Amino acid sequence: MKKWFFLTAMVAMAACGGDREYESAGALDTTRDSTADTTARLSIPDIDVGMTTDTVSVPTFGTQKDTIIVDKPVVTGRRPVEVKRPTVDVNKQP
Repeated sequence: MKKWFFLTAMVAMAACGGDREYESAGALDTTRDSTADTTARLSIPDIDVGMTTDTVSVPTFGTQKDTIIVDKPVVTGRRPVEVKRPTVDVNKQP
């Protein structure tokens, strides 16, 4: 779902760029100066979004008899748990 959102956002950003002409008080204005260098354009970076799985050791808890009435919590061991986290790689091209 997130990949589609980022893909849609990148397509929308690419669609908004480009040359546009506006008419202002009878004169023709362009958003890009005709004498400007054409190599100084804004390039969209290549963004890769993915998921990485890591393993984390989580403590397990149990109870131990402290007095006749009270049971106190104690750590009985550790167990591995897999956790997914997002990764984002941005490759900028000049």
